[in-house]
Amino acid sequence: MTTVVYNHMAEINDPAASKVSEQGVVFVRTRSYGAELSNRQFGLLVAAIALGTLLEWYDFFAYSQLNAYLTKVFFPAGNPAVTQLSFWGVYAVGFISRPMGALLFGHLADTRGRRICLLVSVTVMAVCTVLISCLPTFAQAGIAAPILLALLRAIQGLAMGGQFGCAMVYLHEIAPAKAKGLVGSIGVASAMVGCMLGVLVVVIVEAIFGPGQMLLFGWRLVFALSIISAGLAFVLRLHMPEPEEFTVEREEIIFQNLQRIAASRPASISVRRSSMSAIPSSSARYNAVQGAGAEEIKEQQQQEEGLLCHQDSVLSDGTAGSDDAAQIDQDCSSAGKEKTAGDTGSFKTGLGLKTIDSLAVTRQQQQQRKQPGAAAFVASTSGGDAVVTIAGTGGKPREVKVPEKQGEYVPALRLLRKHWGGVLLQFLFEAWVSIGFWIISTWLPLQLRKAPVFMPENISQAMLIVNLSVMGAVQLAAGWASDKGMPRVWSCFAVFTAAAGISVPVSIGFARCGVAGCWLLHLLLMVLMGWVLGGVPATCSSIYPATVRSSGFNLAHNMAMSWLGGVSPIIVTALVAVTGSTMMAPGLLLLAAAVISMAAALALLKYAPASNTSLPATTLCAYGSHSHAR
Repeated sequence: MTTVVYNHMAEINDPAASKVSEQGVVFVRTRSYGAELSNRQFGLLVAAIALGTLLEWYDFFAYSQLNAYLTKVFFPAGNPAVTQLSFWGVYAVGFISRPMGALLFGHLADTRGRRICLLVSVTVMAVCTVLISCLPTFAQAGIAAPILLALLRAIQGLAMGGQFGCAMVYLHEIAPAKAKGLVGSIGVASAMVGCMLGVLVVVIVEAIFGPGQMLLFGWRLVFALSIISAGLAFVLRLHMPEPEEFTVEREEIIFQNLQRIAASRPASISVRRSSMSAIPSSSARYNAVQGAGAEEIKEQQQQEEGLLCHQDSVLSDGTAGSDDAAQIDQDCSSAGKEKTAGDTGSFKTGLGLKTIDSLAVTRQQQQQRKQPGAAAFVASTSGGDAVVTIAGTGGKPREVKVPEKQGEYVPALRLLRKHWGGVLLQFLFEAWVSIGFWIISTWLPLQLRKAPVFMPENISQAMLIVNLSVMGAVQLAAGWASDKGMPRVWSCFAVFTAAAGISVPVSIGFARCGVAGCWLLHLLLMVLMGWVLGGVPATCSSIYPATVRSSGFNLAHNMAMSWLGGVSPIIVTALVAVTGSTMMAPGLLLLAAAVISMAAALALLKYAPASNTSLPATTLCAYGSHSHAR
């Protein structure tokens, strides 16, 4: 039998964490989810995520609130309907590019790490926002002005496609099991704070400078102010740790390649990983290599890679064929910094030597082959393959490549091959909230200022600020309730059902009620959508394993927000222009979206039952299988 023991910061003899595969491989794996952080560290991490999320939503909301000024600054005067369509068309560009950003930054997050993704995305978002504040107007640059605006909005969409989803996934992964719902809802609530700030800053700048100065430079100031939160977010994100849940599963992918090799060997091979509490989990921990030729191999590898060996190696059991084995297996450390293994196609740092400790040929194999002192260990990684060097006869090493399964380490390919159903269901699950949020938060307040309601501009802005704050509170309540045992998917299904019943009546009410009535109807929709949005991070993050979670969550969420939500204002505007009915068009659109989300929620209960529960996360990964319960 081939024995493979893998231990990550846990006792390797835990019987509850072992499983025997069909190939006779015993794979022992225990893990704990949730980073062990102090309250201060955890608070700083949440603040870092919240500030970046606040920035992106501030910018998108500020753009919609500057409608009256940007249409005059960037678009030629003429038909008001054409001007509005142009304005919302540029607005939609930022959403259309979001799925591409989700793939790009999702791949980055699932291969290089969450931290680098969050740093790059917030930087790109901030730079584009500042550049928008410096753009020339249509009077100064002609048609180049709206083209440059659309280009920067598209780049912002790429960054937003990676930032929001990765931020929600990060919060989900660092949160303790008993608080994943609440912590995830904090991330969504910070987006609502960004929306409120987008409205509030526009109101304040308008009050200070007036409409005339707003056309000259006031709108530029609104965008330029975002640099404050961007700078704070960048500084706080510089030293963010990677979530343990993600790093453990990422290491496992590489380790499983060696398990396949171990299982295919005709003789018994023992593969073990040990850990020392004195060394950080991100450091390589290597067991001593023993036997003939081992000293030369070890010395060379120490010089090249910076190994850490220790005398209490789990393999220093006297099984080597050399009399010098005991002397070889001694405390040692190499000078210089630890080297990062080479590229593996997708994983580019922290893998290879850092994730696989050693392969050692046991006494039984040595006796069978009559090659005393044979030893094996991972030497390097190159071109997507892990290279295993085996010391053969006479101590001359030979290399054997561990081939990767084609596409195995490209998250997007793996996602579409194994988890496409989850992406589709999340996309449909978020249909109603994606369409509804952008209609009632951007398009509707502007329409209420016109006939037949004629809501004053300052009242519509106050309505938006107050109702967004209530929405944020509802999101936190939804996250908290899910941690206390409330079925996440079933509660959203109830909201979708209610929304389907009231969409058309509420739309009719907007056309017939006064200012106060419209405010209350707007609040009702905000409360319902806040409840669903508050549960989205914990619910939808639970659909995917950690190694494709950022790619999956990002892609599905941004497809919904882009292809459905981002283009909904321009679709409704076009429908109103064609039908002449201002309020019936959004009502019918919301009704159809609610029915779709109801069906997706029922399917999600069957496809990913873990998304409906708040039970603590436990995972047992074995060779050739993956169990993911949450």
